[in-house]
This record gives sequence, C-alpha cells and structure tokens, in this order.
Amino acid sequence: MSTSELSAAWNALSSRLVPLSALGVAAPRSDMGVHFEESEMNEALFILRRNGMHPILEEWFTEVLQTDLQKNIALEFWNCISQQENQVTEQQCSQLLLDAFCLLQRRLEPYLNSLELLQRWTEAGWLLGCGSRTLWEKACTMFKAILFFTTNKPFQEMIQQFYNRSFQIYMLQRRKAVLGEDSMSESEMDSDAKEKGSECRGCDLSKRQCWCAVAVDHFQQVNDILRRLNLLERVSSEAVTTILHKMIEERMKRKCKENYVRSFLGDFQEEDWDYSSSGCRSLPVFSERRNPQKAQSIFLCTSLNTDTVLQQFKKKYCLLLLCTVFYCCIVAL
Repeated sequence: MSTSELSAAWNALSSRLVPLSALGVAAPRSDMGVHFEESEMNEALFILRRNGMHPILEEWFTEVLQTDLQKNIALEFWNCISQQENQVTEQQCSQLLLDAFCLLQRRLEPYLNSLELLQRWTEAGWLLGCGSRTLWEKACTMFKAILFFTTNKPFQEMIQQFYNRSFQIYMLQRRKAVLGEDSMSESEMDSDAKEKGSECRGCDLSKRQCWCAVAVDHFQQVNDILRRLNLLERVSSEAVTTILHKMIEERMKRKCKENYVRSFLGDFQEEDWDYSSSGCRSLPVFSERRNPQKAQSIFLCTSLNTDTVLQQFKKKYCLLLLCTVFYCCIVAL
C-alpha cells in the first residue's frame, strides 16, 4: 500500500466528516469540501483498516468536534444570544431565540450527519466504538457540557418567557377546542369576554397585533432543534418545572381556599369570639368552654396550613403526572 493512497484515503474521510473550516482551511462554515458518496467513504475506511489506522478515526473526530465547539460554535451561539438586550418586544426576543438555535443547528448539522455515518460503521463492526457509550452519546454530552454547562440570567429569562408564552397559548387553544365554553369557569368566561373585545388572551396584545400563530411556530421549531441535538431536557427542564409548580400552586390554592377557609368561616359566630377587658375584640380564639367539640373542629380546620397541604400534594400526587402531561403537550405541538 503506497503512502499516497493512504494519504488520499485519510483526506477523503477527514474532509467529509468535518467542515473544512474546522481543519483550518479558509472556507465557509457550511462547506464540507468535495462531496463523496458513502461507497467511496467505505472504500477509504477499508484502506485505513488494512493499515491499522481506523482506531484513531473516532478519537480524531471527537477532538475536532470539541475544539470547534469551544473555539467557534459556542462563541457564535452566545454572541447571538447576547443581542437580546437590543430587542424591545417579546416577539423580537422569541425570534432571536429561534435564530440562535437555528444557527447552532446549522453549525452542528455536519457533525450530526457524520455521527450517523460513524455509528453505522460501528454497528457493522468496521470501527471499534467508544466503550460502554456510543459516539453519539459522547457527542451529546459534549454539547451539554460546552454549550450549556452554565447559562447566564438573561438566557434563563428568555427561555422562561418563551415557554410561559407558549404554554399560555397552548392551554387557551386546548381549552377552546376540547372543553368548550360550557366547561369554562366564570373567571375564564370573563377573560373570554375580554378577548372578544380588543385583547388576545394568548399573547396579551390587541387582536391586530396578535402573534399567537407565530409564537406556536417558533415553539415547534425550537423544540425540534433541541430534540435533534438532544438538548431539550437540558435547556427547557427548569422552565417547564417552574410552569408546573406555578400551575399546581394556583390550582391547590383555589382548592385549599374552598376547603379550608370558606367551608368554616360561617362557624365563627359573634358569640364565639373572646373580648379583652377594654371591650375591644382580640385574637379570634374560639371559646372551648362554650362548645368544646366545635372549638376542636374549628382549631383543626384553621391549623391546616395551605402551603403545607400544597407541598404534600405536589410531592405525593401531582408532579409526575403533570410533567408527563406537559411533555405530551410539547410533543403534540
């Protein structure tokens, strides 16, 4: 086997597996060099195998990806996100977030395609693999570690606002489509009356400025990109958890208010209050001497702390179920 043939095989593989710019060649980021058919790539790999050089291919690919992520891709992504301070409206911030993740996907797409090819070669037994973890898992771990190991507060606020708005629009559309007006509460009917006026309940803007459809489209695109890069949980988990906690808290406060406040307020009769020596009404302490059983009942009701009940309910019953429901909502969109 001649050195020139071995060199040609290595050049064919290296220029096809990673962008030329990652190899120090002055070329656009999207340029993958000369296009090779997969059959030609297979032939080049067989030449490396005959010379015992195929074990270094995966290690070389990982090093190039890591270097490109650290020096170029992460920097471009976060520079794009930093433009958030120049955006005025929520819609502009949503568009910026989508643009940043689209840029990230364009930069990583060549590597993702190569990872799929390398995975096929590993499954065919032509490469040794990366031990207990696949090369794809190793690359996804690298994405999370380099791109999102730490995130700044403006980015977290953008993500939270993005998911808050998407969830609000989704719940509004779902309520109208599935439940109908007959199943809506009085407060929701009042809000609908507001929407029928001049303001949209989904995006909180006037109907002429409504961008609910745009927000849903941004939401779908961003989530598709995050799923493709295996970053959905890393980026969205905190925002989704916050939304779920808020939803549980609001619902449980309504339930607790009904069950542990309103239900026994009528029991506080005028004759059941103690008075101070000055004739002014003091703390609402129920008189056990007048009705011990009633006093004990009222004490038990009033001693139930709403926040305690809420926390117990979160931990024991709701969190897992609602997480599942909301992620199903994300997938459904």
